[in-house]
Amino acid sequence: MTAATLRYFLLEAAATLAPRLPARPGYRAAALVADAAYATARGTRRQMARNLSVVLGTGTPPDRLRSLTRQAFRNLVWNYLELFRVAGRGLDELRSQAHIEGLEHLHAAASRSRTGVIVVFGHVGTLEVFSQVTQLLPEYRFSVVVENMADERMFRLFARLRRSQGLELVRTDEPYRILRMLRAGCHMIIAGDLDTTGTGATVTFFGRPMRAPSGVGRLALRTGAPVLVATGWREDMGRPYRLRLRISPPLPLKGSSADPEDVHAAVQTVVSALEEQVAARPEQWLAFREVWVPQ
Repeated sequence: MTAATLRYFLLEAAATLAPRLPARPGYRAAALVADAAYATARGTRRQMARNLSVVLGTGTPPDRLRSLTRQAFRNLVWNYLELFRVAGRGLDELRSQAHIEGLEHLHAAASRSRTGVIVVFGHVGTLEVFSQVTQLLPEYRFSVVVENMADERMFRLFARLRRSQGLELVRTDEPYRILRMLRAGCHMIIAGDLDTTGTGATVTFFGRPMRAPSGVGRLALRTGAPVLVATGWREDMGRPYRLRLRISPPLPLKGSSADPEDVHAAVQTVVSALEEQVAARPEQWLAFREVWVPQ
């Protein structure tokens, strides 16, 4: 059995067992798994610490860096737990778990736009609960743009879990479908920070060059759709099930999608907004690989 196959079966088993666990014991068990991963995954731990050292700046005490890195591992595993618990979580639990701020910005943007709204997020906080919160807004149609995965079995597993409560998904390699859906009034939820293709725009992130996906900027300038930044985070790492979500006012994006400089400026504006979210909660940043372009 290959390592990829073993990982798949372990995650499939976790997806079966997690909905049967009460929420709080589940979070405690997930924290133990995260601490074990922190202790054993030396390469990933060092990469996360290097990434955090850029965010925090020079002079960060080693004890603080180790603590934040360990918390980042916990946040990652809690995200997996929340994904695995999707099938067993009802809307009442979701309402009690997440407090939402800034809905007025979404309502105003949606009412003024001739298209759907682009809701952009960064890899920070609680991504799985954030995406499922859309089920609490039945007056709108949302679709989450998801990345392809090298292991198709893993993609199907994660897609099945995310769709179990009615969440609509579209792949990143379906740009014309995304464009049609947005023009038809569907609100698109898209990641705007970490580029996994190596083909994104090179922008500045915490003072260093980083590749970021250019699709959000190009899509917004092509359609005129407003772009709102949304973030979901844990209010207290000691009580990770208490979540807060915030939607910010539309970003000031201008120009033409046919002008590379305008697209680059739009991507930089998005990334700068997401940088603020990471700076506010570095221990909840989900960046376990190299982020910046080597210099």
